[in-house]
This record gives sequence, C-alpha cells and structure tokens, in this order.
Amino acid sequence: SDLVAHFFRRSFNLLKENGYLGFIATNTIYQGDTRSTGLRWICENGGNIFFAKRKVKWPGVAAVVISIIHIKKGKYKGEKILNGTSVKKITAFLLKNGGNNNPRKLAANSNKSFIGTYVCGKGFIFEDCANSNNVDIGAPSSLSEMENLLEKNPHNSEVIYPLIGCNEINEDPCSIKKRFIINFSNFKEDEARDRWPDLMKIVERKVKPQRMKNKRDGRRKKWWQHGETCPGLYNRISGLEKVLVTGTVTTHFGFPFVTSNYVFTHRLVVFPMEDYAWFACLKSQLHLIFIKFSSATFGDNPTYSPSDSFETFPFPKVLEDSRIINKHLSEKVQLENIGKKYYEFQSDLIFK
Repeated sequence: SDLVAHFFRRSFNLLKENGYLGFIATNTIYQGDTRSTGLRWICENGGNIFFAKRKVKWPGVAAVVISIIHIKKGKYKGEKILNGTSVKKITAFLLKNGGNNNPRKLAANSNKSFIGTYVCGKGFIFEDCANSNNVDIGAPSSLSEMENLLEKNPHNSEVIYPLIGCNEINEDPCSIKKRFIINFSNFKEDEARDRWPDLMKIVERKVKPQRMKNKRDGRRKKWWQHGETCPGLYNRISGLEKVLVTGTVTTHFGFPFVTSNYVFTHRLVVFPMEDYAWFACLKSQLHLIFIKFSSATFGDNPTYSPSDSFETFPFPKVLEDSRIINKHLSEKVQLENIGKKYYEFQSDLIFK
C-alpha cells in the first residue's frame, strides 16, 4: 500500500463527526492495496466521498496523474460530484456504481498464477553485454565466461539456466535465450561448493558482499541462493513444455507462450497452462478491462497482480478438465480453436 493511504486514514481519524477533508492524491489512491487500506476502510467506517476527480493530469511540468477527493465523516445529504457529473454515490473505486470491498478470491483460481523469482543479485547472471573481465561486485558476468566454465566443467550446466524477464517478453516474444543465471535452488552451501566450485566463487565474489547488507536475515544467511526460490512455481510447471507469461508492468498484455525451462524473474507473472483456451480467456477484452479495474498502475502503465487480477476473475468452467461434461466439451474445443487462431494472428502481426 502506498503511503498516501496512511495520510487519508490519519486525517480521517483526526476529524470530528461531520468534519470534512479534501486532498490531492496520487492516482493509486483508488487502486489495489492502496484503495483497500485507504478509501475502502474509510467508506466502511462512516466516511462518505462526496466529490472526486478520478484522473487529473498535473498542470505543471511533472508527468504525474493525480486524483482529487473530498470526504465527510458522517452522513452526507448534499449533491455528490464525480468527474464533473452529479451522481448518487461515489465508491472507494471512485466509481458511481458497485461496492467498496475488493473482489473475492475464488478457490478455483488458486495455484494457477505465480510471480517469478526475486533473484536479489545481478552477480548470478551471465549476459552478452557484460564485460568479459568484469569482476565488480553486483555486476553480471559475460556469456564468454559462462562458455569457458561449461567447457572446463560440463557439470556446471546442471545449475545454469536461461533467464527471462519482462524486457525479453516485451522486446522479443520469441524469447531467444540472451541471458543465463546461476541457480543453486535449495542446495546447501557445502554441497554447492563441492559440486560447482567455480560458480560458487563467482557468487561469493559478486553476490555475497551485497547480500550481507540485506535487511532480511534469510537472504544474508543463504547468500548463494536467490532471494526468493519460488518452489511452488517451479514444482507446478515441472513436466510442462510451455507456459503462458505476462509482464507485471507493461503497456500491452500479450500473454505469449514460452518454454518452461527458464528461471522467470519477479517482473513476470507465470501461468502453468499449455492450451490456447486459457490464452483466449486471458487475452479476452473482459479480462483486460478487469486488469485495469482491479490492479494499480505504475506511472501510466497498468500492472498485473495475480492476487488482484487473476485469483478474483471468474473464468469459464469449461477450462477445468475435471468439470467438463459432454455438453461442455464442444465449448472447450471451440475456445481452444479460437485461442489458437488468434494467437497465430497475433504472432504474425508481431513478426511482420
């Protein structure tokens, strides 16, 4: 939750009954967790929004979008104005219809969307733009150095994986392998040292000094491992040939398929699905509108939060193989065909 929610809550608590407040706020005030901990709480505890402008471009030189909100503590019987129009009510979403509470998470959607690995150390990474002689703390190593290490000890390939993040998805939907990463997973320090000594030396030199300064005790103690190893994600996609992904922050949500053998960064959301029916639903206009409604923005770009945008979205029952009966089977096949056709059309546009 953004700090702006604290100022709204604190000011509301300081008001006497029938008191008023008015703030210029960042536009995150009606989005995601900030809305839930700020305006939603106020509206559920005796506050009434009676005037609001949802999205206002800052008149100065700063490229900022703001919201203007006025609230009364207690019942409000006067005219309510939303974006210059008279309305009967204004919700915590700064909308004229609906409620204040967040959409509920659906049990059917659990364990189907994951945030990728938070690496916490560029020193784990090999990339083609890195200086082959770079020994700086926190700096990636070069691909030529990786090739030398693989030639010297073929067993190093056991813990070197291709790496993919939001930039690769946005710039290169083919996901050509350009970056690689050392991934000791949950191996103990002694075991990693014994089996892959050269790789451990790199991590010890380039990652450990920074990790020793990390505020989290676990990241200091297990400095040779990634900050978040995400076992739930990698166990879930084990055995799959491909998965759907999207960036957590992006102008356009493409939901491309990529092979499952990557380490996915925390800038990606991973969906362990291989069929085009799921792609069709994720790419549908209904879901894209819901993303903008339910998640926060980062600057002017929408974000994708699994807890806000996926786990609360009512997907068609025909997607669940366990629920399919004969009368739904043809619907699943139709959805699969539509998704495949659209995916191929989208791919042709991208590569042309």
